[in-house]
Amino acid sequence: MKTVRITEFEDWGECPWKWDYKWQRRLTNNESSSQASIPQIIGSAIHFGMESGLTDREAALEAARLYIQANHPQRLTDQLETKLSVVLDNMPWDVLGLLYPVTEQLLSVTYGDLEVRGKPDLYGLLPDSQILVIDFKTTASKGYQWSNKLQVESTFNLQLPFYAVLLSDYYHTDVLYQHIIVGTEKRGQAWVEEPKLIGPILEQIRKLLIEKGESVGNTTAPSEGWHCLYCPYHTIDEVRLTGGDWEYEIETNWHRRVDRQTNVVIDLEPEKGGEDES
Repeated sequence: MKTVRITEFEDWGECPWKWDYKWQRRLTNNESSSQASIPQIIGSAIHFGMESGLTDREAALEAARLYIQANHPQRLTDQLETKLSVVLDNMPWDVLGLLYPVTEQLLSVTYGDLEVRGKPDLYGLLPDSQILVIDFKTTASKGYQWSNKLQVESTFNLQLPFYAVLLSDYYHTDVLYQHIIVGTEKRGQAWVEEPKLIGPILEQIRKLLIEKGESVGNTTAPSEGWHCLYCPYHTIDEVRLTGGDWEYEIETNWHRRVDRQTNVVIDLEPEKGGEDES
C-alpha cells in the first residue's frame, strides 16, 4: 500500500528533488539548529506549544520556551522571548474553546490502495457535536488581514480542506474548517476566518486529494527556477548540478531525521470516535 502525507503534495508539485530529500531520504542539515531563521523557530515553537498546552496560553508559552531550549539553545534571546509572548497574546483564545481539543496528532485514512496521512494544527468538537479543524499561520506583515486572507481563500491552498476531508471520512460526521492568521507584532491582531463546511464540496475535494496522493512519486523530472535559491536543500543541488559528488555532500553535512510522533488518532469522546492506529 502506498502511504503519503498531505504536506508532501506541495513539495512534490514544487520539485521532485526537494520531495526526495525531505520525504524519502528525510534529510536534516547537521547545522540546521544554528541556521534556522527566527520566523522558523517561532513557528515551530508555537506549534509545539499549542500541541503541549492545547488552548491554555501559559502552558503553551512554557512549552514553546522548552522547545527552543532543547532545539535552539543559542537562539533563546530576549528578542525571541518577546516574539513568543506577542504571538500568544495575539492568539484569539476565545475562539479556541473546543471540546476534546486535539493538536498536532497524525491521523490516516485509507482509500483503496492509498493511505493518506495528515497532522492538523488543531481540531475538536463544537457544542453542536460538529468537528472544527483549525490551521494557524503567523505573519509580521501589516497588511496580513488582506494579503493572507486572499492567500488562504485561494483555490491553491488546499491543505486545510484536505484535513477536513480526512476528519470527515474518519469520524463520519460534518466537519468545518477555519484559518486563523496571527500577527507577530505588538500591535497586531488575529484574522479569524468564518468556519466553512466541507460537506458541499466533500466529493470534489476528496477526489482531488486522492489524485494528488496517487501522483506523488510518479515522475522524476526536476524543476529548476528562482525558488531553488530558497530551498533548504540548495547546497546539495549546487553540487549535483555542477556534476560533483552530491551523495558525499549528503553523507558529510546531513543526517536522517526521526519523527517525533507515531501514527496516533485521539478519540474525540471516550466512548465514540475512531479506533487508535499505530
